[in-house]
Amino acid sequence: MESARSLHLDSLKIATLELVCDKDSLQKVCEEEALLKNLLDSLYIELENIKNEHEELKEKEAKTKSVGESKVTGTLYSESRLSVEQYINFVKALKVVNWQE
Repeated sequence: MESARSLHLDSLKIATLELVCDKDSLQKVCEEEALLKNLLDSLYIELENIKNEHEELKEKEAKTKSVGESKVTGTLYSESRLSVEQYINFVKALKVVNWQE
C-alpha cells in the first residue's frame, strides 16, 4: 500500500516537473514571437523608408533629365531600385509566416 502511494507521488512529481518545463518552453516561444514581430515591424518601416527614398530619387531623376544630368541620377535610381526589390523580396519571404494579428 505504501509502495503504491509512493509510486503515485513520484508520478505526480514527475508530471509537475514536466509541466514546469513545458511552461518555461512556452514562455520562451512567446518571447521569441514578440521579438520576431518587432523585427518584422522594423523591416516594414525600413521598407517604407526605402520606397519613399526610391520615389524621391525617381522625381530627382525626372528633374535632372530635363537639365541633362540623367547619367548620375540613373545610377542612383538603379541602385535604389535594386535595394527596394531586395527588401520587397525579403518581406514577401517573411510573410510566409503570418505574424500580423
